Amino acid sequence: MSIIYDPDIAYFYVSAISDKNTCQVCKDLDGLHILNDKSQLERLRSCEKGIKTCISSRGCRCILVGVFKEEIGSDKIVAELKKAGGVLPRSYFEEKERKRLKQLEILKGRSDLAYRLYNRGRKLEKSSSVKAIKIYTSIISDFHDIGPTYFLPVFLRLSLCYEKEKKYKECLEIIRAGLLENNKFMFHRFTRADITSLLKRFDRCKEKHPRYKKQLPKVFNFGKWLDVIHGFGFDNSDWEEISASFTRRFGKKPSLNDVAWALFNKAIVNSKNSKRLHEIYNYMADFLEEEGKEGSEKLRNLAKKYKL
Repeated sequence: MSIIYDPDIAYFYVSAISDKNTCQVCKDLDGLHILNDKSQLERLRSCEKGIKTCISSRGCRCILVGVFKEEIGSDKIVAELKKAGGVLPRSYFEEKERKRLKQLEILKGRSDLAYRLYNRGRKLEKSSSVKAIKIYTSIISDFHDIGPTYFLPVFLRLSLCYEKEKKYKECLEIIRAGLLENNKFMFHRFTRADITSLLKRFDRCKEKHPRYKKQLPKVFNFGKWLDVIHGFGFDNSDWEEISASFTRRFGKKPSLNDVAWALFNKAIVNSKNSKRLHEIYNYMADFLEEEGKEGSEKLRNLAKKYKL
């Protein structure tokens, strides 16, 4: 039986040798991606045993390479192929990679600049907290897309400068903003020592500015819930995929609380085992209680229905 009928193959691509004996027809088709779909069977058959339109005197030496559905990233390529009608040329993926590398280059340049500004702010803290504040606030407003490696520490340093300058309301606001940002990142989060320091500073400034009524967000227990959700068959890529989906839909990065809740609901849909459903509903109840939200009792009752 021909390999093109293998249901485990997601898509194929044409691979040409590309030497002096390779004709232009085959060179142009090299890297062509074809969806393993009924609508593409005729095209797949025409490539399966060499390109039929090949004009090389040595005969066609191209091969059709199948990529299995279990390969990492194959689902994304399949989605793109479906949007394109089942076929995409090599140039499409080359251009996409070129854009990706360009974006990484730009991001690295912005990250390096933010890091230099951050170090400049640190040096200015002793001599002029006011100047340091200007630098830190500019990093937050202009470099919010560089990632948490350099981004989150800025909130910590800025809160310190605000307290030093007795700008207590500003200090309270930036601590709250920093913890909200911390709850959006999977990795490079505030350390336990950082959070302890921020909470103590918040209490001190609250005493100086008692009219401040906003509550601090609860720090998301990422390590705990990461392990729990991974136990239901998800991995880091699932967290990132859900986060990206929320961002596209609502125009801003979601908190990890929202991502975790979405994954819990996805686990319910995926699970056909009553024992697992019992666990999922109980964990969801724990999650709501830890977040200080209502609804845990209803989830406990659902869990009981699936208890073996």
